[in-house]
Amino acid sequence: MKIILDYMRGLLDSAYIFNLFEKLAGAGDARRRFVNDYIIPFDGASILDIGCGTGEILEYMPENINYVGFDFSHKYIEYAKNKYGNRGKFYCESVSGDTSMVSDNTFDFVFSLGVIHHLNEDEALELISKAKTYLKPGGVFITMDPVYVDGQSKISKFLIDNDRGEYVRNLKGYRKLLSKVFKETNDYTVNNMMTYSYDHYITRSVKVTK
Repeated sequence: MKIILDYMRGLLDSAYIFNLFEKLAGAGDARRRFVNDYIIPFDGASILDIGCGTGEILEYMPENINYVGFDFSHKYIEYAKNKYGNRGKFYCESVSGDTSMVSDNTFDFVFSLGVIHHLNEDEALELISKAKTYLKPGGVFITMDPVYVDGQSKISKFLIDNDRGEYVRNLKGYRKLLSKVFKETNDYTVNNMMTYSYDHYITRSVKVTK
C-alpha cells in the first residue's frame, strides 16, 4: 500500500496529473464555494495566493482583481503562467524565500488553500505571520486544510492519514496556531467540499490594528 501511495504522490508533481486528480475529486466546486462563501472577493480587490498551485482558482475569481500567486513547484508555476499569465503574476517561491516582489500592507485578501498541513509549527507560524504583514488593515487571511475531528468517517480519516501533508492537525492544533498571530478568527468545519467524505477546516482571520 505504501508503495502505491508513494507512486500516486509522485504523479501529482505533474501539473496536468494534479489538475486531473483535482477535477475527479470535485475540486472545481470546492474552489467555487471557497471563493464565494469564504474569500468573498470584490471588484478591484488585491489578492495574494500562497501555495497557488496551477492557478485554477482564478476560474472562479472576478475578472478585475489584482492577483499574485506563490508556489514552490516550478511545474505548477509554469502551467499557471501559460494559462493565466494575463490575469495575474506568478512566482516560483515559498513564503520563507525571497518575497521582495510583494509589499507589506498591500492586500485585501491573503489566502492559503491546502498549505498549512504541509508545514511544521515554526513554518506555519512564519506563513501566518507574513500573511498578516502583507494584509492591509482590515484585510482577511483565509485558510483551508484537512482536519481530524471527533466522529470522523473511516473514509475521511483514511484519506487524511495518507495525505501528502505530514502535519494535519485537529481543531485545537489549528486554532492554537492562528491565535498566536490573529486576534480575530472565525472558523468552520465542513465535510462536503469534495465528491467524497473529507473533513476540511476553514478559517477567516481579520487584521485588526487596534
